[in-house]
Amino acid sequence: MAIKFTALFILLLLAVFNDIKSFKIKNLITYPAVSLGFVVNTCLRGAEGFKDSISGAIIPLIVLFIFFALRMLGAGDIKLFCAIGALMGWKFSVLCIAYSFIFGGFISIIILLYRKNTKQRFKHLFDYLKTTLLLMKIDKYQDYNNNKNGLFRFSFAVLGGTLSVVIELFIFNSIF
Repeated sequence: MAIKFTALFILLLLAVFNDIKSFKIKNLITYPAVSLGFVVNTCLRGAEGFKDSISGAIIPLIVLFIFFALRMLGAGDIKLFCAIGALMGWKFSVLCIAYSFIFGGFISIIILLYRKNTKQRFKHLFDYLKTTLLLMKIDKYQDYNNNKNGLFRFSFAVLGGTLSVVIELFIFNSIF
């Protein structure tokens, strides 16, 4: 079990560092973690561990794809969740996603207050929703190439969410 937590923390540190440096989480970080998750879980728990890793890697793809399609979340962030799921299993992955979005909300509030652009960001959200509902067409929420005004490094939220799940796991000794 220690190898899983060690790999998890190395994965998170590399992802956050890389996200700070380049606004991307590279495949060189996430793919080896996915592979390691499959190998470790299969060695520890056999076929059941392998199924848990597969589920943990696939659930984030299914759940978060719409956020990627709308450009609300980057592919690297989704692959990071997949790597976490492959290492730690699907239940851990689901909680990690939920807690990460809660952390992301707190980070967003802090950024809005710091940048003093709350009115502008809510106007953008309202205009997006209005256009989507009136035209019945889903378009990209954010254009990463032209405007980085509404962006923040989601790996910080993933780090906070994951640490919360780890703390919950150690305090209550169960995930669900």
